[in-house]
Amino acid sequence: MVYYGSIDEDVSPDLIYPILQKALRQMPEDAPFRGPKEMIEGEYIYRNNWKGTIQSFSGNEIILKNGKEIYRATYNGGLVDRKR
Repeated sequence: MVYYGSIDEDVSPDLIYPILQKALRQMPEDAPFRGPKEMIEGEYIYRNNWKGTIQSFSGNEIILKNGKEIYRATYNGGLVDRKR
């Protein structure tokens, strides 16, 4: 998987990373693409949308604080072709 994210300039990464870590610990077994579809943590909402299967997938995740998007990331991945 490759992913790229960004945090709004006026938001401390120290606020974002604990939410991301909690979301990643809740990754669904049947869709191991970052975190769950949605997780609410106080005034923060984590959302993750993806398409595809473990063979080939893409998605994006956001964190909202009081309805305002303060973090966003996109990702792509899949199984590596190991033909000899």
